[in-house]
Amino acid sequence: MFIFSLADSGHFIPVTREKAVLRWLKQIWPSGKQAKAKLADGLFHELEKLLSGLEPQEAAIAANKLGGYARTGLTFSQIAKALKQEEEEVIYRFNGILHYIIEVLQQNVSSFPLLTSILPTVDSSVRLTKTAAETKRLLDEGWSFDKISQLRRLKRSTIEDHIIEIASESRSFPLYDYVPVESAEKIKTVSDSRRTRKMKELKEQLPETVTYFHIRLTLAYYGGKTDESSA
Repeated sequence: MFIFSLADSGHFIPVTREKAVLRWLKQIWPSGKQAKAKLADGLFHELEKLLSGLEPQEAAIAANKLGGYARTGLTFSQIAKALKQEEEEVIYRFNGILHYIIEVLQQNVSSFPLLTSILPTVDSSVRLTKTAAETKRLLDEGWSFDKISQLRRLKRSTIEDHIIEIASESRSFPLYDYVPVESAEKIKTVSDSRRTRKMKELKEQLPETVTYFHIRLTLAYYGGKTDESSA
């Protein structure tokens, strides 16, 4: 929206209709063109600095998800094709990028004043996005995977992403409720022995019963940053 506004273009279609997001956007987006240009310039430099800390291919994934004037952000499928990767791997890496961004912003508030203004939507005790935190609340209440998808009117793949995010932030996550013990052990063994986290490479070395979700969830769990059991 920022770039469309600066270009005096009315051909802008928002990617979300969530009222809270739209209210937040109206609050931070100034009315004067000079003020808009200053904010847009500040966001550009903060994003450039933030993404420079990523590996080139990961920075490309993040950048390609962003839209702008006369440019629409790419889907995961389009990014995967452009980078010659599996879509599952691109999604997994993008989730990792989000965690990296949150961690960097939380530790460097003064360096990223504009981007850190978004962080109130993050649960500080367990660093989850607001939507993943809501999925966690429903899981904790005992709702089933499919029921949560129905209640929240979200695709199953979206709920899977939430569960992977939750697993990456808590070692107390019940991994074996979602991945059979034998499958989880095989995934970890193959990943460690081959020193790889590439989805396609791991999938080819594992039984057909092991799904991409099993792989992503297991790697997220063992690569998680928060060990609540030691707190």
